[in-house]
Amino acid sequence: MGYEFGYLLNSLVVYLPLLILWGIGLIMAISNRDKNPKASMLLMAAMVILILEVFISLGFSIFIPKIVMSSGLGYGSIGWIYTLRSFLTVALSIVAWILVYTVLFGKYGPFRNTPQP
Repeated sequence: MGYEFGYLLNSLVVYLPLLILWGIGLIMAISNRDKNPKASMLLMAAMVILILEVFISLGFSIFIPKIVMSSGLGYGSIGWIYTLRSFLTVALSIVAWILVYTVLFGKYGPFRNTPQP
């Protein structure tokens, strides 16, 4: 368990700037719920998805190789599992960024009803 914990800490240090940024986004969305509840809910969902994406990716990276090797599937199976992880994390990221763009440029965003010069 020592290796997994050390790897987790090292990976968290790498992801820390993004986790801080998304945490700040989550706090800002929560604090602005009264001003625009629908936009805040979309942003909260996006930030939670982005934060979960990091932990899902870390979970796959740490525990899946151990599980695959203990089940006797071999190194080839790990490649397929990492490909699945990549598709999953990219899909989550796409959903989160669609929510962010919906807030920014959709009917809830600051760019709606902007007067044209």
